[in-house]
Amino acid sequence: DDLGKIIFKGDDASDNLQLYAQILGEIAEADHGSEEGRLTLSVASHDGEIQPGLVIASGNAEDEVDATIGNGATSTTTIAGNLNASGEDHTFTSATSAKPVLTLKNTHTTGGSSAELKFLKDAADSVNGEYLGNIGWYGDNDNASPETIQYAQILSRIGSVTDGSERGNLYLKVASYNGTLGAGLSIEGTTTDGVIDVSIGQGAGSTTTVTGDLTVTSKATIPTRVYA
Repeated sequence: DDLGKIIFKGDDASDNLQLYAQILGEIAEADHGSEEGRLTLSVASHDGEIQPGLVIASGNAEDEVDATIGNGATSTTTIAGNLNASGEDHTFTSATSAKPVLTLKNTHTTGGSSAELKFLKDAADSVNGEYLGNIGWYGDNDNASPETIQYAQILSRIGSVTDGSERGNLYLKVASYNGTLGAGLSIEGTTTDGVIDVSIGQGAGSTTTVTGDLTVTSKATIPTRVYA
């Protein structure tokens, strides 16, 4: 039920009285002990029709309030300052081909300036081998009831947390035959300054193909020689 509204009217260019904005308060749930409210801020959208731009409503749990911002798939929400989101899951959804696109834009002209996608594990007791962050790629398989499968992953872990001897590890993984992720490229810091170990491929039957010449500046150990 509507509790009340504040309306804002004015003349348009043809001297017709037009509703340009309104604030509406409503009862969403009136049951005693479970009362819920809703507040909607609306404005005239293009053709004069009133559309909600901000809806504040009771959530699904006590002390939870939901907010819906904007109206229409092509609407734009602009935040002038920083945005801190403390929720656990954040989803961007689009039914348009090749969308959604996440853009990190930096307009500074300094050559060393750039945008950054930062994964911060801000734990008080980080240990060797601790996971720092990962990027995963998921899609359905062709099961009669399609299952969501992780097909690829970029994973970072701590190699060593020792002060002054910190090391990091980075793994590029893909699903291997039965959907199990396996590292096709492993990059690991070592106990020697300036030395990084790289492992390519997984499994004795794997194949690493180099298109073009291969230059080895130190030495190469090839236990089994197979020449095509």
